[in-house]
Amino acid sequence: MAVFGLGLGVLFAVMFPQNADVGLLQSVVAPTAEEYTVAAGEILLPFMVRATAMTSADFGNTNEDFRAMVTDTQEQLLNLRVPGDFREAHISAVILLDKWKVALNSTDADQSVLLAKTKLYMDEHPWISGGPLDMGVGDEDLAI
Repeated sequence: MAVFGLGLGVLFAVMFPQNADVGLLQSVVAPTAEEYTVAAGEILLPFMVRATAMTSADFGNTNEDFRAMVTDTQEQLLNLRVPGDFREAHISAVILLDKWKVALNSTDADQSVLLAKTKLYMDEHPWISGGPLDMGVGDEDLAI
């Protein structure tokens, strides 16, 4: 049976050579820094605005919409292609969002530290709100 399948594959390759040009692996071009920061900024900004406006007292009053926003923001970020210069910033954002998921589902999280880290991330990455590009520098200070 396997020989039949192999023979059929060879027959199709000979009969339809244009299909042979389509490789299984196609090179993926990373976005430019500007393309990435625009896309990531559009994803992160609504979450960051809402999160940085919170206080520790707000954690107990978060609704399901905000919880869904955290998850949706993280999923959208995970679907982005990332240029090399922004890998650390991107990973830090994904991890920060994961910390938010934990903090919203637990009373043991140190919420004031999370709020400070979120504000620090926003300050260190002004491109989120359309500010200048910083090429991901400074992520080591987040220590997430």
